[in-house]
Amino acid sequence: FAVVASEVKSLAQQTAKATEQIGGQISAIQGATVRTAEAIQGIAGTVREVNDIAMTIAAAVVEQSAATQEIARSVELVSSNTSTVASSMERVQAAVSSNGDTAAHVRQTAGALSTESGSLSGEVKDFLAALKALGDGERLLTYEINAPAVVTVDGRTISGHVTHMSPGTAVFVGPLNAHAGAGLDLKVDGIDRTLRARFVEASGSGAHLQLSLAHEHMTYLARTLVQYGRKIAA
Repeated sequence: FAVVASEVKSLAQQTAKATEQIGGQISAIQGATVRTAEAIQGIAGTVREVNDIAMTIAAAVVEQSAATQEIARSVELVSSNTSTVASSMERVQAAVSSNGDTAAHVRQTAGALSTESGSLSGEVKDFLAALKALGDGERLLTYEINAPAVVTVDGRTISGHVTHMSPGTAVFVGPLNAHAGAGLDLKVDGIDRTLRARFVEASGSGAHLQLSLAHEHMTYLARTLVQYGRKIAA
């Protein structure tokens, strides 16, 4: 009996030590998770500020001229994407509170969301620069071009044609399916560069794409599209 009791006591001591070590590891993870959650809250706050600014700008643009309405649509897309990021952050925070996800997983998710919010912030800056350029007399004119085109999205190549195009938007006709805000590459016959774009929505007329709103890009397209000659809208 004495031998058994000694073994039990030894096992109990080992168990207590292991429990203490596990407790320390859990405390470290909890501490890291709390810090990560606080960081996520900070990022979420910044994203909400960007969203508010974008919505305010969109409202102001709508009150201006019809020529700038397509930029308002672009900002609405940015706002939608920003809201999605903020919603994702809220879900991460809820997950941290409800089931204690590991700190490593939370940090990874927060990093991805931070990258996306940074991308959206860049789009808003591009929009502001483009809006300033429009103030110097540039106009966003839409042209009917009916040119063969190829879209590349998620590693897939889709052939079709672009029916209408302006420096900020394009309408692509072809078997294109993507979620709102998805990034893609657009190559149009007659335009000597690949255009970065985002999928906005699909309608009976085709897939509506938002092109880059960077000033250099818009100036390039405004000059290039003149060759098509057939202006249909301002």
